Amino acid sequence: MLTPRQLAAVLLAMSAWLLTCPFSVAGQFGQTPEDHADVGGPALSYYADCINEAKARFRIERLDRHVLYRCHNEEAVAYFNFLGRVGVRDERETQPTGVFIFRTIRGLGRCWNMIADENGQPMSSYGCFLMEDI
Repeated sequence: MLTPRQLAAVLLAMSAWLLTCPFSVAGQFGQTPEDHADVGGPALSYYADCINEAKARFRIERLDRHVLYRCHNEEAVAYFNFLGRVGVRDERETQPTGVFIFRTIRGLGRCWNMIADENGQPMSSYGCFLMEDI
């Protein structure tokens, strides 16, 4: 479970990423197709679990052209691990709020594992954010 400070740090990091990320279907987050997963087949249950957890905990944000869902807890851990099992490449990013490992979900968002806080102290917390077009 995240402390309020850790959750704030994670949300700040994700917000910063959202401001700098080009959300285009053609660009697919600037990656090649083999670098990320889509939502279909077995991935659908992980996607649904994350959406349902976000709804249950009121972690939904309406943006101009998207609805943003954020899940944490065991749903995020399961989705992150599933993405690793299907070969989604890890992307390590150092941000002002800490060090993250991201795994991309084609055209929809990313799951992450925060492995160090803003002071470089080891930690582990998980989350996913999913975007749906309005």
